Amino acid sequence: MKKKIIYLLLMTLPLLVVTSCEEDAIGTPDLNYITFEAGQVDLKVDKGSTNSANYKIYSSIMSDVSRTYSVTVSDKSTADPVSYTIPTSITMPANSNVASLQIDVEDINIISSRVLILKLEEKSGLFIGNDNEFTINLLRICVSDIAGAYTYANGKPATVTEISPNNYELSGDNYFGANYSININDACDMITVTGGFLPDAYGIGVSGAGMVKSDGNLEITYTVDGYFEERPMVLIPN
Repeated sequence: MKKKIIYLLLMTLPLLVVTSCEEDAIGTPDLNYITFEAGQVDLKVDKGSTNSANYKIYSSIMSDVSRTYSVTVSDKSTADPVSYTIPTSITMPANSNVASLQIDVEDINIISSRVLILKLEEKSGLFIGNDNEFTINLLRICVSDIAGAYTYANGKPATVTEISPNNYELSGDNYFGANYSININDACDMITVTGGFLPDAYGIGVSGAGMVKSDGNLEITYTVDGYFEERPMVLIPN
């Protein structure tokens, strides 16, 4: 009987030790943990302008001395380095668990899918939340206004009419004698051919892309299936 009781006590002891350790980990008041305020945010900048934003970094503990952390840009970032300015480090003041990180952006090469991904310096015994990544989606805010009368470089007149925000109808190309309309989309000066009369009426595919130039010209490379490929078209505002 005594042997049985001793055996049961030996089997129970490891369970008590594990439970005790788990409770200590959960309730540890000095766990050194910091995290960005969010995993991902949007930072918008108007076309041709600049913008700044401040983001918080939180710590699980306070200290009677200030703490400094290095800030680095992840290799996964796709933003052009000339479009942003970040500090090389941030300082969390003494007796505080909050630090502020300022990001300055300028509308230089900010196009779709440009992201700035920041990381904090990793140290022994320091736990960093959000997988130590802070993703900032750099968004260029544009107001599209390309409607009006134009003349192709070859002298043919054309009209661009707004159908809905950022979407337009171009009266025709510079190839066919008839004005077969073309549908285009303007996304921050990047033009995409989205359809037109030929695919709607005859099932003939059209495609193309282009840009709104700083002088107001529309430069489009246009393809009509079975007729021509990547035909350059330059529209000059009247």
